[in-house]
Formats: sequence, C-alpha cells, structure tokens
Amino acid sequence: MYSDIKSKIQTIITGITGIKNVYGYEKGNLDGYPSAVITLEKMECVYETNNEDERKYEFKVKIYQEFDEDALGASSAETRMEALIDSTLAAFENDYTLGGLCHRVNISGIFAYTDREIKMRVLEFTITCYALYTLT
Repeated sequence: MYSDIKSKIQTIITGITGIKNVYGYEKGNLDGYPSAVITLEKMECVYETNNEDERKYEFKVKIYQEFDEDALGASSAETRMEALIDSTLAAFENDYTLGGLCHRVNISGIFAYTDREIKMRVLEFTITCYALYTLT
C-alpha cells in the first residue's frame, strides 16, 4: 500500500508542468531546477472495525528552486515557484483519492527559504493520505 501511494504521488508531481526532476528520496545535489523530493514523514494506524483499520501516511514533498544561477536571481526564482503553487494543489485536487488508493487526501504547505549549500526557495507540501486496510 505504502509503495503504491508513494509511486502515485511521484507520478502526479512528475506530471506538473515546470518541475524538471522528481526524486523519491532526499537527494544531495539536484540535477536542475525546480526539483521535487518526496519522503515519508510519518505513518499511523487507527482501528476502524473488527476487520478494517485506517492507515494514515504523511508525505513531505519539497520543491526546490535555487536563485543564484539557474533562476538568475531571487525575482525569477520567486516567479517560478509561485507558478507551482496552484498547479501543485490542482494536481492533487483533481485526483483526491490518488487513483482509488486512498479514500481521502489532504494537502497543506508552506513557502520558505532554505540553504542547501546554495540559497534556495522551497515549496513544502504535506500530503496526508487516509487508506482503509482490510485485516487478515
């Protein structure tokens, strides 16, 4: 279940116009910008019925854009990242069950600065997926 959900998130992010690379792990040096990194932040299992549990998977999707070289300045980097806000939200709103893998998906995010040895703008989304698991 986890692998299928992560793969679906990766597919959705890959389909967003403007994102050059998508990694399913926290990669050191990124190969072009903007680049997205997807990691599992936490998981939880909650009892639902005597034959079903609800699993909650919380993923972090960080979209990075450096603003010294590739974007040619902070203003250009800001413009690139702002363009990704609504398109990323829409991509998940248009597939709110992740192809039927989850019965509910919530998305929230922050827009911040970070230093990964170079100055970067980061758009960080938390994608929370709720999936029912049938007990065996």
